[in-house]
Amino acid sequence: MDILRYVVVAVVVVVVIIGVVRGGRIQEQRRAHLKQWADQRGWSYAADDSQLTRQWQEYPVRGGGRAAQVLRGSVAEGEIVSFTNSHVQAGSTTVRLYLVTALNVGTLLPTVVAAPPSVDVPEPRPAVHVNFTDPQFRWALYTHTEKEAAEARRLFTPSVRTRLTAAAAAESRLRLTLEGQHILVITPGSQKVNRLEKSVALVRELARQMRVRPNPGA
Repeated sequence: MDILRYVVVAVVVVVVIIGVVRGGRIQEQRRAHLKQWADQRGWSYAADDSQLTRQWQEYPVRGGGRAAQVLRGSVAEGEIVSFTNSHVQAGSTTVRLYLVTALNVGTLLPTVVAAPPSVDVPEPRPAVHVNFTDPQFRWALYTHTEKEAAEARRLFTPSVRTRLTAAAAAESRLRLTLEGQHILVITPGSQKVNRLEKSVALVRELARQMRVRPNPGA
């Protein structure tokens, strides 16, 4: 029995080691793919940025977590930063990963926290619920003031609402935040090239549909 026990323990140890090595290789390949993607477009890549998340205080970033796999670059609509945001779930040791892609549009935006019906936006959150006379658009939108709510209604044009509805059909845990000069698209999971490209395409399309323009005085 002792010999059998030692054999079982040895097998378990070998399996764990193989898993760790394989996981390390996958992470290294992912980093290489992201660096290559960035280099091909003149973007920068950094393994992490300890200060990055502090500039956004609204849900779901809320100034916390670690920013890893950070890519930065310029597009026609403004400056983009995209990263993996890791959070430790309150009251547990569970780590949640989010892909955050933020586009700086160069002008001040109303603060908006938005999510599709499948996502419950937890407290604390902005107090004003933004209503739309559009039965097809079922997202929940929150702002801090009625003035911001009016501006949100202007920005969330029919084309924006249609695009968000379609995006949520493909990714039910999608979130959208407007804060400062940034439009943030947030989805569960870590940074990967295919997810990065979809996220960048979405945030750029939303900026165009919102018709936001850089304001040098903002």
